[in-house]
Amino acid sequence: TVRLAEADTSEHRALAELAVGLARQAGDAGDLGRALNTQYGSDDDLAQCLRGLHEAHRVARDAGELALQAMAEHNLSLTYARLGLFHRAWRLIRHSIALREPGLTDAARMNIWGIVSIAARACGDHQAAREATTMATCSYAKERQPIVDGLALHLQYQYLDLRGDSPRRALQLARQMVRQSRGWNRAFNLCCLAEAELVAGHSAAALRATEQSTRLQLARRGRS
Repeated sequence: TVRLAEADTSEHRALAELAVGLARQAGDAGDLGRALNTQYGSDDDLAQCLRGLHEAHRVARDAGELALQAMAEHNLSLTYARLGLFHRAWRLIRHSIALREPGLTDAARMNIWGIVSIAARACGDHQAAREATTMATCSYAKERQPIVDGLALHLQYQYLDLRGDSPRRALQLARQMVRQSRGWNRAFNLCCLAEAELVAGHSAAALRATEQSTRLQLARRGRS
């Protein structure tokens, strides 16, 4: 997983394939589920990603490995969201939460309820999105960690009406998101900044943000 995050190369893919092959030979369902999640969890080939994650889900379910089943459903949810299938993504992430809720840390709850909030809003259920946002922010208040600071800002940002009475606040939040960005999410946050700059009438600044985001994305070597 670490190597693929650093660079999605044939050498690093071979490590993941080796792990899958060894787990198959050993007949260890738990290791196989983990290896499949590693190999396919964030593959840029979304069709291949879905096939691998569905196999990981089947292996985990058949073996009664609830934690691995939840992991596969979490990754499947993110993949379906990338495809724009938000109803399916929303259903999967909620079931994933139900499987692992008792053992979650507050930082983990912040992350997964943030995903629920974004999926629910994309599906047009704003009440469910607000409820999920409340769950996420309450968890964040209990266990503030740098790893979820960016998501906390994004949840604030997505609930602003950019074309209403809060374009200035949207611009402040978007700039803060970019300043605090680390790693793979900086390109995404620059897109949010471009949106806010454009609504504020700053077309040149919006263009600069999208150009910077594009350069970062083209230079990306590892998986998100």
